[in-house]
Amino acid sequence: MTLPVVWSPKAEETFDAVINYLRTHWTTREVNNFIAETIHQIERISSFPFSCPESTKYKNVHRCIISKQTSLVYRYKVRKGVIEIVTFFDNRCNPKKIRY
Repeated sequence: MTLPVVWSPKAEETFDAVINYLRTHWTTREVNNFIAETIHQIERISSFPFSCPESTKYKNVHRCIISKQTSLVYRYKVRKGVIEIVTFFDNRCNPKKIRY
C-alpha cells in the first residue's frame, strides 16, 4: 500500500532551488538523474514510510539522502495517512541551521 505524498511550499521552493543550481552548474544529464533519484526515493518512502532514519529532535520526521550533497526531509502524518515532504537541504550545511 502506498501513501499519498504532499509537498509543503518550503519543499517546492527548496527543490526548485536545487534544480536551478544544477541547471546552472551541471549538465542536463545530472539534472535528470537528480529528478529521477528524487522520484525513486519518494516512491520508496510512500511505500515504506519508516525506511529512513527518524529525527531525534522531532517525532515522525525522517531524513532521506538523495545524493551526497542533498537530502530530503519528510514527515509521516499518521492521523491523515499521508507523507509530507517538508524540505530539501544541502548535506554540507550545519544540520542545526536547518529549519523544518
